[in-house]
Amino acid sequence: MKTITAVTCGNIDTASSRLRSFYLFNHALEDGFIVKRSEELSDIISADIFHLQKKFGYKLFFASVMRRLMGKVVIFDFDDQKSGFKGTVLMLLYILVANIITTDTEGRRKYWNRYLKFKRFHVVPDVIDISSEFKFISNFENIHDRSYKLVWTGNANNIKSIEPLLTMLHKKTKFKITMVVDSKSAMEISAQYPWVAVVTWRKDIIFDSQFRNSFMILNHAIDQEAVLKSDNKMVLAIAAGVVPIVSRTPAYHALATALDAEKLVFDSFEDIEKIISNINHHWVQKFLSRSQQYIENHYSSINVYNNFKQKILGSSFN
Repeated sequence: MKTITAVTCGNIDTASSRLRSFYLFNHALEDGFIVKRSEELSDIISADIFHLQKKFGYKLFFASVMRRLMGKVVIFDFDDQKSGFKGTVLMLLYILVANIITTDTEGRRKYWNRYLKFKRFHVVPDVIDISSEFKFISNFENIHDRSYKLVWTGNANNIKSIEPLLTMLHKKTKFKITMVVDSKSAMEISAQYPWVAVVTWRKDIIFDSQFRNSFMILNHAIDQEAVLKSDNKMVLAIAAGVVPIVSRTPAYHALATALDAEKLVFDSFEDIEKIISNINHHWVQKFLSRSQQYIENHYSSINVYNNFKQKILGSSFN
């Protein structure tokens, strides 16, 4: 059997590593590949494929150079931007040494291709953030004549971006919002926003019954890094039967357009109440049905892996 040595910036609890490496290679074994998760130089050098997911270090760089000199495949994958001079130089070095470069969004591909026209950047979407034992949830009860349940999930550092929404909802008793954050931040956030329900993040939490018949508020801040981010939370919401209401930023807007659901895109937080009021139960059911088929085709582990193998690696997998 051939081998893929996959090195990641974090473990399976790190979102980018989970979606862009661990879940990506879920089906590699049945396809004839052993996936080794090792940073040993011998494992990296001897592997048929070396997949490096935005981790940096002298040993990894040396191993990458050695593989290129030996005519072997080096894949460098990244899904965010490094800040500062040192970070940018590090990113450039790994991009230059790799012979295959993958990233998460079309916006990020275009950003880097603008400066490095001689390198080819491939888009590999994030795999759906769902463990294999969970199934899509497609039923959604009548959404009117009750309190509207909203959910927001994200890094605690990004809460400032939705503070205007939290302040607005404090005055609207018809809306109940739950924030899903890391365990270290939960108590502090709960004390800061006592009218908000706060729960601790864990894998697949959005499939819990408490989030059934909910709307997920998804916003990307308007800055260089944020507008290049992926649509993975929107994809997850749809898989869990939660209706995503999203900011008009590139990845979210593109997916909403592909799903014929531009009515779910907001320009300001004040739009959210109107968006919910203007959709009905019948529309939601049809939306979930067609959208779940679309994300299965485009974001499931097996389909992302097959496209990755066929379109990007080509003969390297034969």
